[in-house]
Amino acid sequence: MAQESILQSKILGDLESLGKNCVAFKIMKANVDGVPDVFFTTKVSGPVLVELKAPDGVISDKQRLMIQWLNECGCKAFECWSIDDWFSIKKQLGI
Repeated sequence: MAQESILQSKILGDLESLGKNCVAFKIMKANVDGVPDVFFTTKVSGPVLVELKAPDGVISDKQRLMIQWLNECGCKAFECWSIDDWFSIKKQLGI
């Protein structure tokens, strides 16, 4: 969990550096299991949700299905296992 928290802090800090061009927050509690950890939106990316996992973590079936469902519904949802994954996601989104 500590590695996941460090990754989360780095990502939220990176998003914060975008200033007024981005709204981002950690999702603390949802009424549905499997909701990703971080939500953000920019004018370029639109709504994005990111499930964060430490390199040795495990993504649950519910989390994987939620990411799939969110993508099918028009959101952009990703798994992120490292800071390199994060930079790849940003590149895909054009931010």
